[in-house]
This record gives sequence, C-alpha cells and structure tokens, in this order.
Amino acid sequence: MKLKRAIEEYRQRLEANKRLREKIKVDCTQRISRRKKELLKRISSLEKKKLPKDIDENLRKRILSDRKKYVSALRRALENVKTIEDLGKRLPELAKLHVDHGRYLAVVFEKEIYAINKLLKEMNQDYVEYVDRVEKTALSEINPMETMEKIRRIREQIKETRKELEDLKSLFLRKKSQLKRRAKEEGIEDLKKEIEAITREKKSVELEIRSKVSKLQKPLKRMRLGGLADKVARDSAIVFERPKEFLKLLGTLKERFQEKGRKTIDWLLENLEEKLENINTLEEELEAKKGLLTEKEKLLEELEREISELERKKVRLETRIKKLERKLDYLSERLHEEIRVMESVLGEKIEVDF
Repeated sequence: MKLKRAIEEYRQRLEANKRLREKIKVDCTQRISRRKKELLKRISSLEKKKLPKDIDENLRKRILSDRKKYVSALRRALENVKTIEDLGKRLPELAKLHVDHGRYLAVVFEKEIYAINKLLKEMNQDYVEYVDRVEKTALSEINPMETMEKIRRIREQIKETRKELEDLKSLFLRKKSQLKRRAKEEGIEDLKKEIEAITREKKSVELEIRSKVSKLQKPLKRMRLGGLADKVARDSAIVFERPKEFLKLLGTLKERFQEKGRKTIDWLLENLEEKLENINTLEEELEAKKGLLTEKEKLLEELEREISELERKKVRLETRIKKLERKLDYLSERLHEEIRVMESVLGEKIEVDF
C-alpha cells in the first residue's frame, strides 16, 4: 500500500476510533450516573437513620459527628462527578472517606454502610472497565508526513553544514600554508634553531663547570670551613654568583686537597673566568635572538588569530553536525515506528519512498 493512501485510511480509522471512544465514555458515564443516583439515595437513608436508644452517650456523639462529616464529604465529592473521567479523579478521595469515617459508622449502621461501600466498589470497577476498554481501542496519534518533512529539513541542514565545514577546512589549510610561508620568509624557523643551539651550548658550558665544582663538594663538606665553602658544598650554583670569591677560596685551600682535587682546582683557576665570560656572551646573544624572534612573531599574530578562530569554528560545526545526526537518527526511528504502527492497524505492508 502506498504511504499516502495508508495515511488517509489510518486517519479514517483514527476518526472512527475517536467516535468509538466517545461512545464508550457516554455509555460508562450513563452507568455511573445511575450508580451515583442510587448512592445518593443510600447516603440520604444513612443520614435519616435513627440511632438505637440504648447506645452509650459518648458513642452517640461520636457517631453523629462522624455521620455528619461522612455524609457531607460524600455529597461534595459526588457533586463533581459528572462523567466517568471525573469519577477516576475522585476515586482516591472517596476511598479515603470510607476509611476515615465509614468504618466507625459501620458499628451502628452496618447495613447502610455496607450498601454504600458496595456501590463505591461497583463504581470503582466501572472505571477500571472503562480504562480497559479505552486502552484496547486506542490508536496512536501519529503523523508520518510531518516526521518525513522534519527528516528532510534535518538532512538539508546536515548537507549545508558539511559544505560550510569543507569550505572552512580549505580556508584553514590555506591560512596554515600562508603562515608557514610567512614564517619561512621571516626566517623564524632558522631563528628558533639558532636559539636552541645557543641554549644547548650555554647549558653545556654550565654543566662542565658544575661537573668540576661537584668534585670538590665532598672534600669541602668534610673541612667544615663555614661561609662560602659550605655554600659551595651544598650548591654548585653559588660559583656563578660569586666567581671571584670562589677562585680566591680555591687558591687558599688548594694545598689541603689531594692530587685529583688540586688538578680540578688548577682547571677552575685557569678556565672558570673564561667559561663564565663565554656564558655571558651566549646569554647576551640568546636574549638578542629571542627579542628578534618576538618581533618577527608579532608580525604573524593576526594570521595566527585567524587560524585559531577558524579552528574554534571548525569544532563548533563538527559539534553541530553530530547533534543534527543524532536528531536524524531519532526521527528516522520514530518514522519507522509510525509506519510499523500503521501496518499493524491496517494489516498491510506500506511502501515508503523516502
């Protein structure tokens, strides 16, 4: 069966179903109206019923008070019951009234309370049967054409967003290529390599000095001379801060060291100042190169900001596509379920050209 015809037939079934449900509602409402009329009679009978003469006075007062509350509350509840659906809303209240008051009244008015309770149970059963009949005849309110239109719009949005994403990716790659070219023209990569080389050389010289000083730390610690000697024993970095004092100290202590220690001291006395000058020269060169790199990188900041914004926009578009795809999956599943429901009701396979 073609989808268009299936939708029309299902719509007709739905209209017929609505009429049937309305008829069920009317039938059940008429039934509970008769029970309501009978229930009001029983309530009036209970209200007029006289108490036994030999009843305890305290019990008499309690029974009269409970009867008045019970009768009034029942009537108020029943006033709002016009249809079977109204009854469903009032059933919990009616049941509570019976529990709160009816059980005490049953001590004296057993017959009347029994009759009222029986009618309440019958009305409850009427509502249960009504709900059961409605559920058995219920048809889902579905609109496959509307769902298909939503699917079509989502697909179009996904297509447009993917096109936008592809265009953005192309622009992103062009900007990246432009940045790389500009960086090459400015010699940025070469400058970075020079900075790395100078940094390595500087660290190498510093490590050489530390290595020599470290050979003297244990002997200096054993000497317990205090002052600068103890500071050097704890941290070789002090040499870079107070080189002249350090060399003067070594000159006075040289003879207290063993042969290996004296050779180390000779190397430091001969080379330390030159090595430190070399470190200072490298540091100055390094700072100059870093300053030049900063200037050159500033020339590319605007282009880098554009690339960063394109990257953020790319992430937003990818996120949007994922959300649209999840929505498309949901709608496709809903359409499948709507078709399945129609096929079940109509008893025929439905052709969906979509």
